[in-house]
Amino acid sequence: AKTNGETIAKRADEKNIETIFNELESDSKIGIIYPITYEKVNTTPTLDCNLKGTNKLLKLMNLPQFDEEKETIEFPAGSMFWARTKAISKLFEMEYDKIKFPKEANQKDATPAHAIERLLGIVPNKIGYKNVSYICKYKDKNN
Repeated sequence: AKTNGETIAKRADEKNIETIFNELESDSKIGIIYPITYEKVNTTPTLDCNLKGTNKLLKLMNLPQFDEEKETIEFPAGSMFWARTKAISKLFEMEYDKIKFPKEANQKDATPAHAIERLLGIVPNKIGYKNVSYICKYKDKNN
């Protein structure tokens, strides 16, 4: 898979959370750190039907449009993440009152909320940060 960040292997425990914070402290170019998509999920995170909505929101933030031919989509798909406030500050500053959010109807994709989820990985790159993903070795009753 193409990546514009790095991948690290971690277990989700206190020591490794400390390691994640240490990585943020030691590399000022890391904007966001998150686990790769859970291995039992059968889909790879994509833009697909969210490209138009994502680019609409990027325009609202005065950021360059996402170019699928030149850029790779990476984002914390429905997951926990750690980020530098500066790396995602544009998301806090966005004028959400200009966005038409539909009523919740169990939509699976193509809503402003899905576009915002993807922006968590795009915005840091647009303003000069890199993404780092990690492999979370889940503990379950079969391990």
